[in-house]
Amino acid sequence: MNTRRTTLLGLTAALLSFSFASAQSAATPSTPGVAPTSTPASSLALSPALITGLTSYPSLTQARLALEAAQTQQKIADFPVSGTISASTTRILNSDDTPGLCTTNQLLQFTTYCAPLPSSVQNVNASLRATPFNYGDVGARRQLAQIAVDQARAGYQTALANLEGQVVVAALRAQLADSSVGLAQQSVQAAQMALQAIQTRFDGGGATHNELEQARLTLAQAQSAVQQSQENSALAHATLRDLTGSPEIPAVTPLGVPANMQSVAVAQAQFAVRRAQIAYEQARWNSLPNLQASYSHRLSSSSSAAANLAIGIDSRNVAPTASFSYGPATAPTNRITDQLTLGVSFDASLANLEAPALAKNALDQAQAGFAAAQRQSDLQLQGLNIAYQQAQRDLALRQQAVNLARQNQKDAEARRDLGLISPLEAAQAAVATYQAQLAADQATLSQTTAASNFYTFFGLPLTPLN
Repeated sequence: MNTRRTTLLGLTAALLSFSFASAQSAATPSTPGVAPTSTPASSLALSPALITGLTSYPSLTQARLALEAAQTQQKIADFPVSGTISASTTRILNSDDTPGLCTTNQLLQFTTYCAPLPSSVQNVNASLRATPFNYGDVGARRQLAQIAVDQARAGYQTALANLEGQVVVAALRAQLADSSVGLAQQSVQAAQMALQAIQTRFDGGGATHNELEQARLTLAQAQSAVQQSQENSALAHATLRDLTGSPEIPAVTPLGVPANMQSVAVAQAQFAVRRAQIAYEQARWNSLPNLQASYSHRLSSSSSAAANLAIGIDSRNVAPTASFSYGPATAPTNRITDQLTLGVSFDASLANLEAPALAKNALDQAQAGFAAAQRQSDLQLQGLNIAYQQAQRDLALRQQAVNLARQNQKDAEARRDLGLISPLEAAQAAVATYQAQLAADQATLSQTTAASNFYTFFGLPLTPLN
């Protein structure tokens, strides 16, 4: 326990001295207020058991699954080929008396041969589409998939930073609560000694009834403090177990923090701008005429069936396609061996014509939202700096109060031993030390929380988890 206390109390000096500066890119908000930069920040040192507990936490599990789904979608979008295969058979159960496939002598105008209707018909179709180029819908789909991965990864990092910040605060709270229990028990011992001494004096007529009641009240206050400290300790450990799934208190090790960071809100606004930019470019591309070219070749043919191979391409996606088909032969197409088709299409609907203007409007809105997010982020960052600096000042004052209270307690005990003050006054000095330490512990937690808020604000985990 002493080892973990020594490690975690290093958090006060290490984790909470946080430094950062404004990013150099246009997408990164400026930082008008800068936190103190004397000591590097800290990172959690997590054991395998704690890592397992954190990775199974519901909010982090949800973010991880979202990232895995986005990565799968990106893999699908980036795959260079796609294809389909279909096959069917049709069984003819009944037919009328109309002749089947016939060969007619056009000069003499009489039928020379009629093939019987088949009892079943088979169809086989296969197609292959190659997407080696990032144009049109193909390129847009891949870019959107990449954005989805980036956003999901940012969401995972933010969830992890928030969770680890809670673990840091909970671990420190548990350690300080354990320490306060021992300090409260020491004040109880001092109050019991004072009560015994005053009771003896009261029995001998050397102390008043008011002094005796005051000693009893001081002991009751000290005992109540012990109970409160024990309850706080139990709650702190329960909170830590809920976060990590383990009663273990994690250690903290120093780790520098990158200076150039942007807030989570600005990053999300930047994702929106990227999506709107892709939508605008896609709308402009789709408003242009689409050129198509295809070539088909008959591989084999008979009076009843034919096999054909075709290739094609269009200017919208520049994605070559190849297809194979086998099925019943039909006249006169069964007599065509090669075929080249060229075409152009243009969507002249009002929706398609207005699509670029609407997409540009959406892009302007996204850029305005990005600018607003930057300004709001600057204000929030100023607030975080102010809260952090206030917590630092308050902690320094509370630590001075603890030092003064300890010195007063030491002087009171020495004067009590010399008979200059009553044991009750010495006991009251011990209780005052306990109360001053509690206030300092709360200031430490406030400073820890103020520092961990930076990590959540930037979406920066203390310890990356795989």
